[in-house]
Amino acid sequence: MLRLKKRRDKFSPNLRAVSCILLALVISGLACKEETPPPQPETRKPAGLTPSRTVTSPQITPGAEETPIGEIEIEYRYDPYGKVDPFEPFLLVGGPGGIGGLENPLEQSNVNDFKLVGLIWGIQDARAIVVAPSGESYVVRKGIRIGRNEGELIGIYKDKIVVLEKIRDLEGRVIKTNKIDLKLEELGGRR
Repeated sequence: MLRLKKRRDKFSPNLRAVSCILLALVISGLACKEETPPPQPETRKPAGLTPSRTVTSPQITPGAEETPIGEIEIEYRYDPYGKVDPFEPFLLVGGPGGIGGLENPLEQSNVNDFKLVGLIWGIQDARAIVVAPSGESYVVRKGIRIGRNEGELIGIYKDKIVVLEKIRDLEGRVIKTNKIDLKLEELGGRR
């Protein structure tokens, strides 16, 4: 068997010392190196946030108790402009008064649920007689509100009445209008 001899170089102890010193310098250099923090992204304040007060450095007198300096307090104020009212229903049902708050009984049913049973159309102030789903009869004239979708009676003719309805979106803007014709009901085979 061959015996391996440990070979010792005459520079070996010096080489170890130099490498240890270099390692110590690199470590201390890394520890002492001043790092600049990475740039922070710009943050925007949400609308309605305003600082309620500013913090100034207090004057410290000798022997006085030290009080910690607080951070800036931010007071939130709700700005309802341009926002949907959180207490309103999602769907607008009925007219401006809403269901149950309608003063006109003609606004409590859909226009198509009414029956046109009579007309007086040859005079200056034409009128019509409609029967509600409840069985009640009403005399109506041009301009009266009828139906749940803010319907307005816009015309009375010899065989029909015309109602214009407004369909609104969640924010209350008119997105569609419907013209609905109610034809005169035949009673006993005659008009």
